[in-house]
Amino acid sequence: FGKALSILFVSFLLWLAAYAHILPNSRWAIILIIAILALGSLFLAIRRRHQIASFIAQNRSVIIATEVIFLLSFVLWAVVRAYNPDILFGEKPMDFAFLNGILRSEYFPPHDPWLSGYSISYYYFGYLMMATLTKLTGISSAITFNLSVALIFALAAIGAFSIVYNLVRLMKGGNRAAIGFGLVAVGFLLILGNLVGVLELLHAHGFGSEGFWGWVGIKGLDQPYNSVHWYPTDFWWWWRSTRVIDTIVGGASFDYTITEFPAFCFLFADLHPHLMALPFVLLNLGFCLEILNSSAFVGLAWLRGNWPKFLVFAICFGALGFINTWDLPTYIFLFALVALIGAYLARGKIDLRLLRDVSMFCVALLACALIFYLPFYLGLQSQVKGFALVDNIDTQPFPFFIFWGLFLFVTISFIL
Repeated sequence: FGKALSILFVSFLLWLAAYAHILPNSRWAIILIIAILALGSLFLAIRRRHQIASFIAQNRSVIIATEVIFLLSFVLWAVVRAYNPDILFGEKPMDFAFLNGILRSEYFPPHDPWLSGYSISYYYFGYLMMATLTKLTGISSAITFNLSVALIFALAAIGAFSIVYNLVRLMKGGNRAAIGFGLVAVGFLLILGNLVGVLELLHAHGFGSEGFWGWVGIKGLDQPYNSVHWYPTDFWWWWRSTRVIDTIVGGASFDYTITEFPAFCFLFADLHPHLMALPFVLLNLGFCLEILNSSAFVGLAWLRGNWPKFLVFAICFGALGFINTWDLPTYIFLFALVALIGAYLARGKIDLRLLRDVSMFCVALLACALIFYLPFYLGLQSQVKGFALVDNIDTQPFPFFIFWGLFLFVTISFIL
């Protein structure tokens, strides 16, 4: 998680400094921030050199495995993007405009690329992180746009690998088993999709009647054809996998729903908040695992003794609201749940004192997470003015199964 954490911290400090007009959004400012952090790291490395040397000696194989996975994943997706590098179609031009708007801003909040004199009113921290790396390297944003997609892919790969590796080791699994299942996690997160791929293969080889495909009800999967290859060759066949939930009445879509998943997002390559959030969501899952595995439950006493760790938690947790705001409610709930379970495991019982301590920890974490990013929330204006329930539309059982079937099978069979 060091890579994701370092990118987040350098960008966070640059954003704060440029927002306060202490430092400009420039290469020399980024280098200065990195130098300050490097000095702090060097100080800690000298103080804890024996501990670090011991850790490296005991974990050499997984350190090497992690670096190899990162490098291969980055190169793989850079090659994939090289086959179709155009910043064209979908929301890529908008994403590119945000990236360039931040790059051209001397101070923050960054310029709105559409309306002169206004600032970006959007959760833009993911773009800011990619812009920070663009400024640091001096590479054209037209190139770093695609490199950013490859970077997010690689960071997500080692994040998933690391979480599952640690889970297996914590359950007394061997090193080889942990590395193996870590690789399975990478495939589950980044490669697997929903079950439309199975239907596409059947469709491409002429299977099924017109009535069968009418019952399936996925727009575009109506007239089977015979592919010249073993794989589908229909134009943009992979697009349909994200339009599974839809009720078609008289040829018209009644509840057209977009259901994207990581493999599709990386292939289509919109550099969008929900894509850029992936490594940082995994970073916060790593913190959840840290809390769950702590020998002392998280409460006021833990807070006093571990305040530097708490500040890191808060900065990384709060970043989710700035990268992709819709992730924040999910992780508020998850952090609270994990803190409660961790406290129960540490103490062996649940009582009012435990509930009070865990509640105060969660409130303090959320408060700090919001305070650290307060300038963003104060400047955010949205056309969304409230929340309401979705009425009169239900997801039909078959589309629900097509989208979630594989993971439901894995989850339910595991529980049984």
